Amino acid sequence: GAEPLRHLASAGMPFVVLNRRVDDADGVNADYVLIDAEQGSYLATRHLIELGHERILYHTLAGRSVPALERSPGYRRALAEYGLPLDPELVLESKLSLMDTHDRIVEAMSGPRPRPTAIVAFNDLHATAVLKALADLKLRVPDDVAVVGQNNQEFTPFLIPPLTTVVHTVQQLGRQGAELLLQRLGWPDDEPWLPHRVALEPTLIVRESSGGPRSATAKRSAAGRTARQPDGTA
Repeated sequence: GAEPLRHLASAGMPFVVLNRRVDDADGVNADYVLIDAEQGSYLATRHLIELGHERILYHTLAGRSVPALERSPGYRRALAEYGLPLDPELVLESKLSLMDTHDRIVEAMSGPRPRPTAIVAFNDLHATAVLKALADLKLRVPDDVAVVGQNNQEFTPFLIPPLTTVVHTVQQLGRQGAELLLQRLGWPDDEPWLPHRVALEPTLIVRESSGGPRSATAKRSAAGRTARQPDGTA
């Protein structure tokens, strides 16, 4: 909860909150630096849509973890922006264990309905379980199924195939937080301090696991959707 933050604020102790949004509802007028997790899942989903994918499986973790809750709206926003329906059957929740992710992906990709052609994994670690599940099903990546992870872990270029992923700049998070705190410590006592609230933008690194456009038709379709505004106008 926000109670420890309120104690720090009432004691006049300068602090910066990292990777948590603090607003008036928390009763704390605090500085924070966070990673825009919602934008990360948006970039991953948009990338797949622009390659021509329409049935995109979105993998998240069960429960009410902050990363899971913050990332999911980006998937929904990308679908809405490109005029694709949100199919609840394409949102897959697994437990924290990689084995559960593996088993749930096998189940989802073996169902009778049209098979998803792309998967957004919750993060790069769980993407390894996704890749193993697809290999067990004799599905090729990216020819049969495209895969995108998140976090750009050190091992991602060494996976087979190398993993397309979203970069969440954790190092920059700490650096900017420290710089902001130093600025606050050096601020004159007789001058008002307005809270600084910084959201760091993630970026997409494209590697082999997401492949290229699925077909010339899909490429033209994606280009047409890109040219339209979210409301369908040119």
